[in-house]
Amino acid sequence: AKLDVVGSTATTGIRTTLSTTSAYYSDWYVNTTGYTIFDTVGSANHLLFQPAGNVGIGIASAPLAKLHVVATGGTGVSQLYVENTTTGAASALHFQTARPDGASANVAQIRGIYSGNNHQDNRLDFVNLDSGGNWATNVSILGTGNIGLGTTSPAGLLDTYGDKSILLRAGTGAVSISGSAGAGTDDIQLAAEDRIDLFASSLSLNTSSTTAGTMQLVSKGSLILD
Repeated sequence: AKLDVVGSTATTGIRTTLSTTSAYYSDWYVNTTGYTIFDTVGSANHLLFQPAGNVGIGIASAPLAKLHVVATGGTGVSQLYVENTTTGAASALHFQTARPDGASANVAQIRGIYSGNNHQDNRLDFVNLDSGGNWATNVSILGTGNIGLGTTSPAGLLDTYGDKSILLRAGTGAVSISGSAGAGTDDIQLAAEDRIDLFASSLSLNTSSTTAGTMQLVSKGSLILD
């Protein structure tokens, strides 16, 4: 090699130091387990390369994956920061894998984007490839807390849009839809283009469990109770 540094200690390597003060320096060396380590100002293992190819950041032992990032601090301390400086463009994490035929294939993306200029205008999208091979946003979470399935602009806490059925399965439990008392005259609405079917071995419609109320069945056409 053009430069070959050999030593008998675990920290033998190359040190670079700022000329104006010895307080700022960095070390690059190979330890006794074969790890290539880059330290700054005496801090342990800011960057570590394992012989197997794994890379560790801020870790003092063997990284457990191709990239293993360790940070200390309270809630909100980022271990991975993804930024896109293009105005209106999303920052994204991209997932790719191999198909059964061995060919590489795009799978999904997680995107963060601003749809406006206010803090609450941020949006987190979960994107997959559709049957035509195009990126399609299936789930969107707004900064307001609204969640959209099939829509990137959900108008409520949960807003679903599309031509497919919505299926709620309870298994051995129960599916409960509850409106907040006093929230208005339209706590819960069920609307369909064609019809709504309710199937149950026993069906009860109660106006209230504690006070008297009014139940109305309104139809623009025929109303049949059988």
